[in-house]
This record gives sequence, C-alpha cells and structure tokens, in this order.
Amino acid sequence: MVDDSEQPKPTRARLGHLVAVGAVVFPEEGLATYRDGIRVLCAELGIPPESS
Repeated sequence: MVDDSEQPKPTRARLGHLVAVGAVVFPEEGLATYRDGIRVLCAELGIPPESS
C-alpha cells in the first residue's frame, strides 16, 4: 500500500509546496491479517465499508 499527501500552500512561512509519501511493506502471507485489522479500525471509527 502506498499513500501520498500534498499541501500546495502550507500555513508555515517559506515552506513552499510540500509532498509526503508513506508506504507499508510486509510479507504477502500477512496481507489478510492486515486487511482484517484495517476493516476493524474503519468500523470502530464509523467509516463506511465502501469507503475503505
């Protein structure tokens, strides 16, 4: 999974355009466990299943 974030006009002075990138890497056999954990977290936070 890879996610990126962007903020063209940061609130702090003189920072300029910011881009952040994050990733999660793990063995394929751990994918189902990771997926299930994300689903539980989304349910706890009230995020609709079709959004995740």
